[in-house]
Amino acid sequence: MNMSDLTNFNGEAFKTSLMHQLSDSSVVLHIGAIHRLTMIMYIANIRIGHGCFVSFPAQTIKEYQETKYFLVAKNLFQFMEKCPTRTIQMNENLFFALYLLSEEKPLNRTQHLGYIRSQYKKGKSDPISLSLSELSAYTNMDLFQDDKFVYKYVQTIRRITFNSQFNTDTRVNNMLPFLPYVEKKPLFKFIEGMKKSFSTSSIYLGKLEVLEIFLLVQAALLRKKNQTIIKTALICRTYIEKEYISEVLRFHFGQQLRITSLDVADSEILQRNNEYDLIISTIGNGQFITHIPNLIVSSFPSSAELIEIRQFINQYFVEHWDIDERMIYPFEEDL
Repeated sequence: MNMSDLTNFNGEAFKTSLMHQLSDSSVVLHIGAIHRLTMIMYIANIRIGHGCFVSFPAQTIKEYQETKYFLVAKNLFQFMEKCPTRTIQMNENLFFALYLLSEEKPLNRTQHLGYIRSQYKKGKSDPISLSLSELSAYTNMDLFQDDKFVYKYVQTIRRITFNSQFNTDTRVNNMLPFLPYVEKKPLFKFIEGMKKSFSTSSIYLGKLEVLEIFLLVQAALLRKKNQTIIKTALICRTYIEKEYISEVLRFHFGQQLRITSLDVADSEILQRNNEYDLIISTIGNGQFITHIPNLIVSSFPSSAELIEIRQFINQYFVEHWDIDERMIYPFEEDL
């Protein structure tokens, strides 16, 4: 099919006009929304050209026709294929307006998070609160305290809600080829089973929706892992070794290791101080405290030694927060 034969739609002119309209209406969109909205209008024009129209209840049109989203859609009339009746035109305007609404990003993230939490405190029977409680219990983490996760999760569920109610979904997702890799993971299966949290709503969770939520939770778990600090004593023979090895460790592990350089003579500090979680040393076993894990590295840490440190960090995280290690990347088969 030659798409250019079906519509005279000028995508670049549409994008320019849309951005002007959004600026005038003080509407801010998520990353990539301009492209997705352009696709929506393009596909809608092809559909209209074939006499296939959307239809919404009169009450839905009445509810939205005075909103800024509907006004933006009306102001983009010149880019829309002509409809045979005013009623059909109103329905097509609403279709685009609803998709525009689902792409909106709150102007002030902090205020929006405050609003989300205030709604959460008022009652925990809504699908978002129920599903967040389920996910927090399963992961053994209070996900509601992770601002990034809560913000993006609510935005995702909001979009899924619109897609389910109004069939506005036109996603082309390049993550789908990786679905076989993750759909057997325990966390993925759990999220699939969370559909009961949404059973009283019109939200539909398909494989793609479950994958999106799975990745959001994975990001939250990894963020928690990256924020977990392991207080580390670095003991070397010379100050040159200390200087070099400490920078090597920072290069590979960032701020996850909070490194304090000590001399062999400072071993009493380790006996008196119970704040250290790990000793990394170039000297060997038997000379230091036995109740603190002690990893030996060479003057030029090898790949195997760095892998051992990485494995310690992974194990420390899952034990410290009591998290099922099968649930978080890197997965067991990747190690």
